[in-house]
Amino acid sequence: MVLLAFTGLANADSDQACPAFFKESFLQPTNAQKAWSEDKWTRLLGEWRALGLESLILQWSRYGDTDFHSGKTASYGELLDRIFKAARNHDIQLTLGLKYDPAFWERIEKSTAHRAVYFEQRRMERAHLLEGLAHYAHHPNFAGWYLPDEIDDINWRGLPSAPS
Repeated sequence: MVLLAFTGLANADSDQACPAFFKESFLQPTNAQKAWSEDKWTRLLGEWRALGLESLILQWSRYGDTDFHSGKTASYGELLDRIFKAARNHDIQLTLGLKYDPAFWERIEKSTAHRAVYFEQRRMERAHLLEGLAHYAHHPNFAGWYLPDEIDDINWRGLPSAPS
């Protein structure tokens, strides 16, 4: 899914450059996008840049068990590599999301002991994933990391705080 937020309409009759409607948006990488060529990404990000996009948040680099990066030891494809190249061509900053677990809400609703084990598992996964993604942090268009897990005020209310 390509998720973009527009806040206005362009004047189709105008010869002027399109006014900037938005400066930042999210992209949720999909398996279908893994097959997109570097040229397709370059054209797409060029169109978004013409609309005023300056920063793109890639909501995840791993969705469940599906990776969207090449990593140090895996051959998952090079989707993120192509997006980073296209972003560099159009001066778009990228914030890179870590793993999104589609079963997150189901897993955190279990017992406190189960939740603790789950969070430790996620901590180890995140450390391994960051190791595989570390080279992106040196890319000139890298803007930072994004944690795709959501925290609400219902599931977390009344939980004991971590020791300082």
